[in-house]
Amino acid sequence: MRSIIAATAVAASTAQAFEMDAMKHDVQEINGKNFDKVISTNRDSGVSAVWYFSASSRADEAFLDKYNEIAKKAKGMVRVTAINCDRKDNKKQCERDGVQATPHVHIYPKNPQPQYKYEGELTTDALTKKLFKHIPNNVKKLKDVAEYKAMLKKDPTKPKIILFSDKKSPAVIFKALSSEVVFHRTAQFGFVSTADEEGKALLKEATRGKARKLPAVLLVNSGRNKKEWFKAKKPEDMSFAKLHEWINLYSESGMGDTLKASTGGGAEAEEVEVERLRELTGKSSRDVCFGQKAVCAIYAKEGPIEEKEIDQILSYEERFTSKSDRGIKYTWAWLDLSVEKDFKKTLEDMEVKLADKEGRDAETLTYPTMLFVKPPKKKREEKLLSYIKIENGKDAMNVSEVENMVDKIAGGASYARASLPSFANRPKKAKADKKTEL
Repeated sequence: MRSIIAATAVAASTAQAFEMDAMKHDVQEINGKNFDKVISTNRDSGVSAVWYFSASSRADEAFLDKYNEIAKKAKGMVRVTAINCDRKDNKKQCERDGVQATPHVHIYPKNPQPQYKYEGELTTDALTKKLFKHIPNNVKKLKDVAEYKAMLKKDPTKPKIILFSDKKSPAVIFKALSSEVVFHRTAQFGFVSTADEEGKALLKEATRGKARKLPAVLLVNSGRNKKEWFKAKKPEDMSFAKLHEWINLYSESGMGDTLKASTGGGAEAEEVEVERLRELTGKSSRDVCFGQKAVCAIYAKEGPIEEKEIDQILSYEERFTSKSDRGIKYTWAWLDLSVEKDFKKTLEDMEVKLADKEGRDAETLTYPTMLFVKPPKKKREEKLLSYIKIENGKDAMNVSEVENMVDKIAGGASYARASLPSFANRPKKAKADKKTEL
């Protein structure tokens, strides 16, 4: 039996190949090299779909819009990907997964459920419904006021996110939030159905008797003695993306607290402040970034960093931690370009060089931005800054933008190279006088 690769090679002579455009499509295109990193690492907590396609197939070309619609609907909830079986470097992966004809869709549920070929109708609704059924449900159904109060008392460092609805079961977006790669460890999710009297009593308890339009989402952070409702101005605000952004501010245990460390020494121990996110300076550069064997992700801005920015970068650290020893490792830091002016000049000089090389006008760089610095493999590379950055003007606080960069690095990115900038000389901080106890 001929392989799909051979069959599509013949088809290529009569049909013009289509392309998947990352700027137009929400589908993540993967390849044989990064397949395991993208798909296997997601199976510890989530669901993935892989469309094996032939770029020269009219049937696949017709399926693209349908599949892209699935990617839009499932964005953030299911990893929706595709692999081109026409490419030689993808041939082994396609054959290994038994692809004999395209379109061919494989579903990869959360471990330990086995992967399987989707045999249903290749329609947007049918395939979306099948994928959503596999989304893990970590939502606890709260039956009465006693269960509600017990949940709030348990694990006080973890925020509790509770959905109140007149439906009998939580919506799929809420299940997806409860199983999200970070949230399933850092937050707890509850569901209250007001379809029965116990649920109505529970809603009355939570709202202190005030009327509340349903569905409604409550966040309780016992550690901070904070309680607030999600503000939905219109029905479409109650989406996975907007709820994710809202919850993400509170999903880290102890977020925003001042961290302290003791230097030892008994009664004369000195308390020193511990940076929640390390700043990249001349003194910290090797420890944080340039002396590591990991990709260094640097949040670069002009001026001091804010707590909400630190919270977001720390959430990236959790999200993009490799679950495999062979996966790409990351370190995370921030850089003050108003102090480290040589770094800013290097970035702007490189923009002029890259624009000239690509035959376009140089852009005025905007900040904040996110840089990803490749670790040196050889001694001579230690004097170079090898980096890629998110597209100029894109929001470094947007998890999708950072996720796109992480996927690009996993797929084999091309790095810009410049001489390593010099760090600014910073004055030493004066030591505080020791207090004498009388």
